Amino acid sequence: MATRFELVLDESGKFHFQLRGPDGDLLLRSIACDGKIKAQTAVLHARAALRDPNRSMASVAKDGSHRVTVHESDGAELARSDRTGDTAAAEALLGRIRSVSDTAPIVDLTKSRPRTAAG
Repeated sequence: MATRFELVLDESGKFHFQLRGPDGDLLLRSIACDGKIKAQTAVLHARAALRDPNRSMASVAKDGSHRVTVHESDGAELARSDRTGDTAAAEALLGRIRSVSDTAPIVDLTKSRPRTAAG
């Protein structure tokens, strides 16, 4: 599998982007967006934020968990990674995300949703 940003639709009808690495690992997932165009725009914002160390960082949550967070220019959270073991693992993941995010294509997976029994 190639590195890519995937546009996905969750069970509640909200759109997200997720960044997958070349091995298929989920590296980053966006907050929920009301529409597909907003999710596509969020990818562009994430790429810009990942170039800015003040907007993308390894962080520690209140519960002590470590992860990568990416923020909009106004400080609102744009995306986050799954939890990592420690700060060093979060920093390594951030480096990995930054190294692949600029060139990763956007793939729309919302068109390939599974059909329901009625559909």
